[in-house]
Amino acid sequence: MSYLKSYKGFRSIQENTFYNKIIGDYLKLRQQYFTTIDNSDLYLEIEELTARDQFVRKIDDYISGRTEEDLEAAM
Repeated sequence: MSYLKSYKGFRSIQENTFYNKIIGDYLKLRQQYFTTIDNSDLYLEIEELTARDQFVRKIDDYISGRTEEDLEAAM
């Protein structure tokens, strides 16, 4: 939910009815999504591996103190 609300790429649609409906129905939609996952153990394992991968890719940024905002500004 916080990603949906804070992602800068969504600013242009945040006043639209469909966006606000998604935000309003977020928990229901999230539950609905998770019921479609056939193998939840595999899903969780992939999520953990993805998090580890992202940590390794961003470790230099963590150590140097660069934030996502710093990196976006540099781009």
